[in-house]
Amino acid sequence: MFNLNRKIVLYDLTNTYFEGQCARNPKAKFGRSKEKRTDCPLVTLGLVLDGDGFPLSSQVFPGNASEPATLKLMLDELRDKDPFHQIKPVVIMDAGIASADNIAWLIEQDYHYLVVSREQHVKNPRDQKTPVAVRDTRDSNVVVYREVDQETGETRLYCHSEQKAKKEQGIRNRFHARLEEALEKLHTGLSKKGTLKKYDKILERIGRLREKHSRVAADYTINVIADDKKNKAIGIEL
Repeated sequence: MFNLNRKIVLYDLTNTYFEGQCARNPKAKFGRSKEKRTDCPLVTLGLVLDGDGFPLSSQVFPGNASEPATLKLMLDELRDKDPFHQIKPVVIMDAGIASADNIAWLIEQDYHYLVVSREQHVKNPRDQKTPVAVRDTRDSNVVVYREVDQETGETRLYCHSEQKAKKEQGIRNRFHARLEEALEKLHTGLSKKGTLKKYDKILERIGRLREKHSRVAADYTINVIADDKKNKAIGIEL
């Protein structure tokens, strides 16, 4: 009726929680709460929007539903609702839904898609010669580079933001400082009375520190110097 844009559809999910047991709702399940309420049963809502932001389809899933597993159900339902079998739209979704299986299924079903990649790209986008887009303002400097994957035919866009890179480096620097401070405290305690010194316990403590600071732990090689006769640690080296 309104000639709305159906060439693009956006798909995403959210969940909400119930206070109480919600025993009579078979879809109320414990799962990963987006509101950090893991103590409450949840339900998950899947929603498809068109390019103008109008809802096309929605469905309520159990609270413990796997987000990637819902994509096929929603697109099949959307197709069944379309009596005119219009051209398949470009599907836009976030990295939480863009599993390898879903990408393969979209290709098999002849859908075009736009997703945030789950891959961790290590290449420096500035190594490429010519950007396809540049946004340079007082508050933002973003450069976009394009690459076509020769195997899959996918077009990949690498977006590099100087401000975000500086922010992420600042966060990493803080994690580095916290981990080094904790290791220095552990090392200093080896020469004091009443502190942890057993070799195996020191290794356990370092393991917990690595887990706590997992974002930067891989940047360090940590060696514990042991006194084999007394089964004690006498030093920690980075």
